[in-house]
Amino acid sequence: METLFAVLHVVTAVFIVGPMAILPMTAMRAVRAGDARQVETLAKSTNLLSLLSLLVVLFGFGVMGLADKKYDLSVTTPWILWSIILYVVALGLTLFVVVPAMRRAGRRCVTGLRPATRRSPRARASRACCWSRWSCSWSGSRNRAQIPLALGARSSYRCIQQIG
Repeated sequence: METLFAVLHVVTAVFIVGPMAILPMTAMRAVRAGDARQVETLAKSTNLLSLLSLLVVLFGFGVMGLADKKYDLSVTTPWILWSIILYVVALGLTLFVVVPAMRRAGRRCVTGLRPATRRSPRARASRACCWSRWSCSWSGSRNRAQIPLALGARSSYRCIQQIG
């Protein structure tokens, strides 16, 4: 039975906590693309996976309770205590900071408000100069990766000369 709980503990950690950590990064990409529906879906998924991560803790307690007495495992064992503390902090940050921020970003995408960019005027001019001649849309188009391979040192040098 201990082996079953250990396997469930590791499998739930990999398949629940792993995606829970990756989804907010995917949401940042969706925010930059202006895809409000995807951001809202990712916020719901992150919230659900955060709550499901309680299964990892449950199975971990099962492993601890079924462990051989020679290991002397309890909640006060330092690595178990630190794991619980760090889990509670991570869960709190995810549920009370990350998920609400993702929901706000999704609402901003719906209303058309773009996240504030902290680029200098020179950097904005650089992007406008270098990318506009290939009609590469940075405003959320899915085709923004279709930049010609001819973007070499010569064209970049020209853009820098025009800015500076």
